[in-house]
Order: sequence, then C-alpha cells, then structure tokens
Amino acid sequence: MYARLDALRSRHGILESRIQGELQRPCPDSLRLTQLKRKKLRLREQIVDIETAIFERGTEGAADTGRGAAPS
Repeated sequence: MYARLDALRSRHGILESRIQGELQRPCPDSLRLTQLKRKKLRLREQIVDIETAIFERGTEGAADTGRGAAPS
C-alpha cells in the first residue's frame, strides 16, 4: 500500500510540474490545463483514500493494544 501511495504522490508532483509548465507558456492552453488539473485532483483523491485507510488501520491497532484508551 505504501508503494502505491509513493507512486501516486510522484505522479501528482509530475502533473503539478506539467501544470506549471503550461502556465509559463505565452498562451496557455486552457483545455490542457483543465485536463491536467482534473487528473491531479483524481490522484489527490486516491492519495487521501489510501492515507485514510492507513490511518484507520493504525488506530485500530492502537485500540486493540489498549493504547489511547481511557483508564477505568
């Protein structure tokens, strides 16, 4: 799962670079920018989903071991 997360973050960074490159052009292609931004947003959503799954899995383990529980 971590390898997938790293790959998504890398692709997200590449898309950001491509967006910035397009914005630097004398006459940016608005359609191209829209496509790149949508791809970047989809990647961001996937990243958040995986990060949430990792966090939830981690907090379940903490509850199972008694960490984080209020003393009785």
